[in-house]
Amino acid sequence: MQTVRMTATIPTDRVLVLRMPEDTPVGVAEIVVMIDDKSVSPGPRKSSFVDYVDGLRQRPRKTRPIEDIDREIEAQRNSWE
Repeated sequence: MQTVRMTATIPTDRVLVLRMPEDTPVGVAEIVVMIDDKSVSPGPRKSSFVDYVDGLRQRPRKTRPIEDIDREIEAQRNSWE
């Protein structure tokens, strides 16, 4: 097994292009990217599930009377037979 070690800067589009040394065999290779946590600059915060749920809470709710829901469930059950 051959190991090639390189250093690269990850651009904002997160696309890396590697140019391998000429003596590198062609074919399938495993690529491992190791990032030092201390050197990572904080980027924009990704949304979380909590943010998603909070967004749902802010949207207007579409409510239906319980009777309508019961009728729909009953109709579905009747269609199974």
